Amino acid sequence: MNDKRVLVVEPLPEMLSLISYNLSEEGYSTVPVSSDLEALERVREGFDGVVVLDVQASRDMLQRFEAIRECAPSIPIVLIAVHIDTDFVRKAIRKGAFDVLGKDDRFFDRLREVLSAAFDQRVAQRAVRKHRKTVQGRRRFANVIGSSPAMLTVFRKMEQVCESNVSVILQGETGTGKEIVARAIHDHGTRRNGPFVAVNCGAIPGGLLESELFGHEKGAFTGAVGRKIGRFELADGGTLFLDEIGELDLSLQAKLLRVLQEHVLERVGGTERIAVDVRILSATHQDLASAAFRRDLYYRLAVFPIDIPSLRTRPTDVEELAHYFLHRLGQEQEVEATFEDGVMEIFQSHAFPGNVRELENAILYALVSCEDGRITREDLPATMWGESSERLEASKGGEEGILSAADIATLFPTLDSMPRVEDMEEWMIQRALELCGGSVTEAATHLGISRATLYRRIGRIGRKVS
Repeated sequence: MNDKRVLVVEPLPEMLSLISYNLSEEGYSTVPVSSDLEALERVREGFDGVVVLDVQASRDMLQRFEAIRECAPSIPIVLIAVHIDTDFVRKAIRKGAFDVLGKDDRFFDRLREVLSAAFDQRVAQRAVRKHRKTVQGRRRFANVIGSSPAMLTVFRKMEQVCESNVSVILQGETGTGKEIVARAIHDHGTRRNGPFVAVNCGAIPGGLLESELFGHEKGAFTGAVGRKIGRFELADGGTLFLDEIGELDLSLQAKLLRVLQEHVLERVGGTERIAVDVRILSATHQDLASAAFRRDLYYRLAVFPIDIPSLRTRPTDVEELAHYFLHRLGQEQEVEATFEDGVMEIFQSHAFPGNVRELENAILYALVSCEDGRITREDLPATMWGESSERLEASKGGEEGILSAADIATLFPTLDSMPRVEDMEEWMIQRALELCGGSVTEAATHLGISRATLYRRIGRIGRKVS
């Protein structure tokens, strides 16, 4: 692929064709457009190269240049015009233009020289950034922890994309820390002074999600007693993080695509067209490329994909993460604690199906459970050691007392006979509390979850405990 791409913005068709032809003859890959709106759209979609912008066609010449520069500060922009003066050139250079060229007899010769210098500068800048990325990236994104090769790749990608405005999709299993990465990209990007608004698309019922995203007018539906400002409007000038984007239904996917294409929305029940300037970061644990997800929307969202590795694929990061969580959570809980012998070995040997979030919750559980600030293996959740682990191993071997796959198939021979997960959870919690005499601590231990988690789930199913 030709990496010498030039976005040519010229309203006169003949001149646009002439510039594009000459640059193509010199080996450049040209992207010809005739308007500022088309240029901005290309830049927002991730154009990477040099922009050649005709500024003579409008009175607000530098405003047109500044709009593109604000959208992509790192892209060199060469301004061209029929008539230029020293004062204009000085202002343009001061505002960040790479160079300013007049359309005279030497125009094409000078344009080739300027483009060669611009691309040489970009190559040099990339070399410097690549040399510094690993150390600087880890220091810069302080809340993203890890030094394994897989995480160094994540840091490099974050460094590459944080100062642009392209859409980023974070792909990885549940609990890998996708929202933390999204916040770090926002906090170190060009929109850092704007809002960061997060929406979990899987946690809001489909009927309410449209209103949540785009807002609604009073009387739009039953219960709409007043105007509601949606998350898109709240994120204007900043970043909107759409977590679990794969949970969107097809009708809402179409509406989201339209907003991303036009940068304009209408509230539910309204007719006013509202312009929004929002950078989209999204996350999913699904393979959207092969799922029932609109191709055109996927390509809009996945301009720059970043794969977040599972914790089991980077075991060398476990110790660093464990000490990070011990320090951070210890400060929050006002507990000073240390790991006793054997604890780190348990962490290192655990598969962590819940990824980084599971490790964080395990350490929080241990901080609450430990005595005298010494975390032992007995202070860890039962899923990591002892009877629960032994029973899980026994279940794999089909020992008596543990349901095997064949037992489950016998109990639930058809889909209609299978209970809902929520019902099963409620029955298990009720039975555990009965067998443990109402003791939440003991029930939580046998269920393999923390007391806090069990209290939350009890509250959700409406059971009273003493």
